[in-house]
Amino acid sequence: MSIEEKAFNRKRFVPDSMLAFGFEKTDGAFRYEGDFMNGDFSAALTVSEKGEITGSVIDKMNCEEYRPLRSDSFQGAYVNTVRAAYEEWLGKIAAECCKDVLFSSDQANRIAERIAETFGVGSDYPWEQSQYQSYGVFRHGDNSKWFALIMNVKRQVLLKNGDGDAVDIINLKADPERISALTEQAGVYPAYHMSRKYWISVTLDGSLTDEEVMALVKDSFNLTKNNKAKKNKRRNTKMSKVLVVTSSLRAKSNSDILAERLIAGAKDAGHEVECVSLKGKTIKFCIGCFACQKTKKCLQKDDAVEIAEKMKNADTLVFVTPIYYYEMSGQMKTLLDRMNPLYSSDYSFRKVYMLSVAADDAKTTPEKAVNGLQGWIDCFEKARLCGSLFFGGIDGAGEAANRKEALDEAYEFGKALA
Repeated sequence: MSIEEKAFNRKRFVPDSMLAFGFEKTDGAFRYEGDFMNGDFSAALTVSEKGEITGSVIDKMNCEEYRPLRSDSFQGAYVNTVRAAYEEWLGKIAAECCKDVLFSSDQANRIAERIAETFGVGSDYPWEQSQYQSYGVFRHGDNSKWFALIMNVKRQVLLKNGDGDAVDIINLKADPERISALTEQAGVYPAYHMSRKYWISVTLDGSLTDEEVMALVKDSFNLTKNNKAKKNKRRNTKMSKVLVVTSSLRAKSNSDILAERLIAGAKDAGHEVECVSLKGKTIKFCIGCFACQKTKKCLQKDDAVEIAEKMKNADTLVFVTPIYYYEMSGQMKTLLDRMNPLYSSDYSFRKVYMLSVAADDAKTTPEKAVNGLQGWIDCFEKARLCGSLFFGGIDGAGEAANRKEALDEAYEFGKALA
């Protein structure tokens, strides 16, 4: 992405504002020129009728294009000063001449507006990581299940051809029997980073018309809405297989102590409960090869493979973690990353819970950990986060054993698992 594209990402130029700012319109394009860095450099910005943006920066000392500006190999103090000054120049133009939009492409913004008009819902942005903050999720109002996800990715994740150009795509649920035929159309691909058995990715670059995209959106909406018959059936069927995953590696772990009480409550409620501790387990980092999407299993040979199979076959998952630096433990995050083989599997779990413990007793302490788990759950369209229990103000090793109120609360939480 060029400096200009970054400066005007998720922004749209307003012609009247451009003219008022000083742009001149010639041959259907808008052009603005100006100086920066005390007149040592001149810059020109051109915006075509299609919204294509080009810029040039001239070093007045030699009247030539200042090429170091666009080369990552030039990182000296002076070059970075010029770069920052040019970005500031562009930022002033953006502030005066543009309006903010939700997504990068015009079609993505039109589709977002059509979704709002048709279904009465807007997008939310659940991810905190900077590279994912622009990813917009559209959910049902009654069950919070998402039926569409718009994100900006490199084309190579769809084409597998090394194309580094960015494109807006929308992930949609589709009838598994139609996916093969749908993906034969230009602009429709097996889903990126979601189950390819149930989802597709559609490029929002004009390959399909707005009407064609909206027809697929409506199908996705209908496929993800509440099914009352299935819901009533689940209500009359008692959840039986519960898998509790504890992630603390500490001796006399407070989260383990509270997990034991949760397990006791779940067993007393009639559930079949298995507990897996990550202590002593070898869990390597995910290497992002995506081979598991074809083989259904991770190629790495360690304890994560067996844990994945246990998670796949459980009805309910309970993750137990200490809070480290206001996040879930590193070993829990590593385990979740390694569960990629479950995306395309016929997993059984539908309900997910979290129990967390920290020395800090502020109510907001577990929020990032819960949001991190929610981000993982969001990738499994049949599952949802059903509850989270946090214990703050517990620090010393084994301290939880003397907290009767906390022990009782953990027991009742386990007993109430659905």
